[in-house]
Amino acid sequence: MIEIEYEVGESELLDSIEDLWGKLNLHHAEVSPHFSDQFRLNTFEKRKQDLVQKSTGGKLRVELVKTTADARMVGYGIATICSGSVGEIDSIYVDPPFRGQGIADQLISNMMSWLDCQKVRRKMVVVVTGNERVFHLYQKYGFFPRTSTLVCRV
Repeated sequence: MIEIEYEVGESELLDSIEDLWGKLNLHHAEVSPHFSDQFRLNTFEKRKQDLVQKSTGGKLRVELVKTTADARMVGYGIATICSGSVGEIDSIYVDPPFRGQGIADQLISNMMSWLDCQKVRRKMVVVVTGNERVFHLYQKYGFFPRTSTLVCRV
């Protein structure tokens, strides 16, 4: 098992996740039954801008996961708190060779602890349709589907 370390920061760490975010976005394009084309058009700069804007008046947490030996980025987590005191786990990604080692679980646990310390009034996670296999991981932390939002592709 490869040793890993976690680095925590705010918006100054966002550029560090660009490559891994690209892999997550490609995954979403592959599993999305209706919006693949829109995921393929997503840009990291737009996503970064959305996260910073969303956390304006609130807070943003970025957690990087790196190998200890060579500081290779293998995963990340992002959580935000908007001005209305709603906390969201916005993005979690672990590179496939490093999955199954509890990294995603640790990231979610860390994000939940941070949200608890910030005393948010509500916590949420948005999961792309087609990626429901991650539900079991989030359910361990009390997240369950409550509604489905339908969006017109046109």
